[in-house]
Parts: sequence; C-alpha cells; structure tokens
Amino acid sequence: MRRGRGQWPVALAALTLSATLGSGVAAAPAQAAADPVTRAPQLAQPFVPPGAAAQGAVPATQPVHLLVTLAPSNAAGLQALLAQLYDPSSPEYHHWLAPKAFGQQFGPSNAAVAAVQAWLGGKGLHGAPSGFSIAVTAPASAVAAGLGTPLERYRAPDGHVGYSTTAAPLVPQSVATDVTGILGLNSFAQLQPQLAHKPAVAKPGVAGPTANADGLTACTAAQNQAGSSYYLLNQLGAAYGIGSLLADGQNGHTQTIGLYELGQANGTDVSTYARCFGLTNSVYAHLVDGGPTSTPAGTIEADLDIEQAMTQAPGARIIAYEGPNTATGAYDTWKAIVTADAAQVVSTSWGQCEPAAKTSGALGAYTTLFEQAATQGQTILAAAVGTCDGRGALACVPHHFVAIELARRAAHGGHPGV
Repeated sequence: MRRGRGQWPVALAALTLSATLGSGVAAAPAQAAADPVTRAPQLAQPFVPPGAAAQGAVPATQPVHLLVTLAPSNAAGLQALLAQLYDPSSPEYHHWLAPKAFGQQFGPSNAAVAAVQAWLGGKGLHGAPSGFSIAVTAPASAVAAGLGTPLERYRAPDGHVGYSTTAAPLVPQSVATDVTGILGLNSFAQLQPQLAHKPAVAKPGVAGPTANADGLTACTAAQNQAGSSYYLLNQLGAAYGIGSLLADGQNGHTQTIGLYELGQANGTDVSTYARCFGLTNSVYAHLVDGGPTSTPAGTIEADLDIEQAMTQAPGARIIAYEGPNTATGAYDTWKAIVTADAAQVVSTSWGQCEPAAKTSGALGAYTTLFEQAATQGQTILAAAVGTCDGRGALACVPHHFVAIELARRAAHGGHPGV
C-alpha cells in the first residue's frame, strides 16, 4: 500500500551501508562439517578502550542480551524503489510505503528466518524473531561457545567495567548473507550525546545573533543566566533564519517531530523552558525497553533536544523516544521510531565514531532501518557537535535544526536536498 505524506513530503535519500563477507574460514564443528563457518567482517569485532586492564572472563552464568539482525529480501528491488521514490520524474515519486507494506515487500524470507533460528537454536541460543531481528538472551558461556569467541571483561581508564569478544563471531556460510549484524557482544561501544561543555562566548567586535528576531522573547531568568556572553536558543535560531520561517507560517503545524534519545528528559526542566519562552507544544515521552538509565549528561542532552525542537517548530507535536544506551536498546529505539512511523522528521544528537560503529556491528545492523524510514518518507537529521555552558538548558547552543528542514521541504515541493 502506498500513501501520501501530507503537505510537507519528505526528502531523504536512503542511508545505504555496504558490507561484504570476509574470506577467513574456521574449522566447522563435526556435526556441521558440510556447512563451514566464517568470521564475517560486518559483524562485531573485538574492541577494548585504550589503556583498559583485563579483568578475566565474563562469569559463565551472566545473561547476555543479543540482537541478530537480518537482511531484507529482494535487496535489489529495495534499492530500485528508493531511487524511484526520490526521482521527481518517476511515477513512484513520493508514493511512500506504510510500515506493514514495507515488511510484506522486503521483510526477511521465512526460509532465511528459519535457517538463522535453526543455527542459533542448535547452539543453545534460542530467540524469537520480530521484524528484521531475532532477540536472544543466554548465559555468557553459551554465547561464547555458540559464536566461537570468548567474552572478556576489562576495566577502562575511566573506571567503567565492560566486556568484549576476542574475535568476530563465527557464522555458518549458509546464513552469513542473511545476518547483517549481531549486537550486544561489546558493552563499550555506547552512543554518546554530541554535547561539549564549552561556553559559546561572544567575540568583541563581532555581531552576535539578534535577540527576539525569531519572534520569541526569553523570560528574565534566561536572559540573566545568559548575560552578555552566552546565546539563548531563540537568538541562535534567529541567526539561522528561524524567525523568517515562523513569520511565514512555517512553524511545524500538523507535523510530528521524533527525537531519538538514549537519555531521560526531565519534565520539570522542559515545562520551565516552555513557560519561559511561551511555548505550547504537545510533548510526549515514549519509553523503549523500559527507558534509559538517568544520568546528568543524558538528561541535559534530552532536555536540550526537546527544547530546541519546541523553539524551532512551536506548532509541532514532539515525541521523545527514550531507550537504554546499550547495543540492543539503541537499535530498539530506532526500530520503535521507524515502525511507528508517527514522525515526519526525526532528529538525533546521539552517535559514535564510524570506527566504533563498525566495531560494534551497528553499520550493517542499522542499514535496513534507515532504508525503511526512507521508503516511508521520514527525514532523519543527525546533529553535529554542539556546545553547552554547563549552567542549564536555558543558555545552550542548539546543534540541529528541524524547522529549517520542514520549511525547506515546503518551499521546494519536497524535492530531495541537503
């Protein structure tokens, strides 16, 4: 089933990440001599923080949570559809798919799911499939034996104790092309908020953003906190032309913004900010896998993301999808956003360096999720590094602009672009 997307068609080219299988082949177990195994490079590789001290093997009975992600069926057809959806000359241009239709057309085949389940089950790693993944929880000893790699504990220089494999997991060659990732084999590869505790100090003789140029007036508390050295969100929004968009009616009305969060927002902080700037957005929290662990840095980031989205698009509905900052939680949070398909624009300020993403196996695992979002007409924006003064979210520097994307799509008829 195809469908329209309302008054702002989304323009997002699919994020396609390629991965090829390696040629290294290990000895197959005796009971599976006809099905050799391989350590595929797209799967999680060993990763230990520099300077970490070995702490011995992970206790044999410690539960390990894994997600085995699966490739789409008809991958060539998916790439062809993506090209047509974003080609203005194509009759399929912006004829977005619904999530159910995407699953029907490109979901993993029953044969592939059964084969991967049979392999895992034969190793004592039983799990239930859901969409493009199979969730497995098993003792560390079973995971290590079944995937052919010990799990070792390390203490990082910052005191964090985690674990990593000592080699890429072994996968039968018969299912290697069906498995795009195995998440949960490394607890060090966490995503980080793109937040730097560094003041945005105005330079003498250099004109800064104009206060209230976007039509918003900060409360006295925020103005006092910012003083003459720090910029408020509305001032920075004005520097990017947000005021002209709002004056033209491009305020996100009827639209939903999804925020990807691995931190827990503070409702009191958000309400205080909204009152300060006179904002009335509807804001909802959607907890994934029980929600994230509360940390000061995570809360600052989640607060800031919500507050700047409110400031840029005061007419939009906002859903903050909050999940645990674990390998499986990070994936499940994206999965929740994509399968719900409630947000036309999705913004994230959480990420990791590409080498770490490759090491954790996330590159291959996430590809299909982002391709599905593209077929549904969802725009995904990823933040660059921002700064915050460390004194509270009323005087921070925003680092992603959803309102500009909403207006750009409206002004250009939804054509793809940056």
